[in-house]
Amino acid sequence: MDTIVSLDLGLAQIQDAAALVAIHYAAVHQTAAPFYAPAVLHSWAPPLTPTRVVRFASMIADPRSVWYVAKRENQVLGFGVLLPASQRLKGLYVHPDAGRQGVGTLLLHTLEDQAAQRGLTRLHLDASLNAVSFYYQQGYGGSQTRWLVLPTGCYMCCQSLSKSLTGLTSDRGVSTGHGGHTGFGFVVAGGTGAGRVPPTKTPTS
Repeated sequence: MDTIVSLDLGLAQIQDAAALVAIHYAAVHQTAAPFYAPAVLHSWAPPLTPTRVVRFASMIADPRSVWYVAKRENQVLGFGVLLPASQRLKGLYVHPDAGRQGVGTLLLHTLEDQAAQRGLTRLHLDASLNAVSFYYQQGYGGSQTRWLVLPTGCYMCCQSLSKSLTGLTSDRGVSTGHGGHTGFGFVVAGGTGAGRVPPTKTPTS
């Protein structure tokens, strides 16, 4: 099993914002590209612009969220976001160049540990199509599919998953699986979800 060596995990800083936007864009447009239409990908992850960087910086600074980054030799390889108040994993993204090397697993375990330390007993998330198998391998379960709406009006479907945090151990190891990721408020899974064709169910914001 391959693992990343000299990997540093820590809280994201505002100055990491540009790197996180770039990782978000690369992960969506490369890792998730086989699963979604171009219109969905572009709405999910617009290109890196000053406005996007400012938005990410403001989210990193928001005390209601906990952002962790994984770095190697001071280069950001991936990041994850925890929302303790809602018991949700909001996002987990790994740059495609660092995929299948255990980065996503280490970030996920770190965020799960942070959640448990804050007294959370269960963690919820909405998984994208390319991430569902990764989360299943990490002990998440569930099969509820719900439709969400992206900012441009495109419909996307997601699979709602959850996992008990009771009895977590610190020696869970590293999986080199699919390195899944979820999105920011409009996470996807469960279909080839394209364009403006309305779903059979009412979208949920």
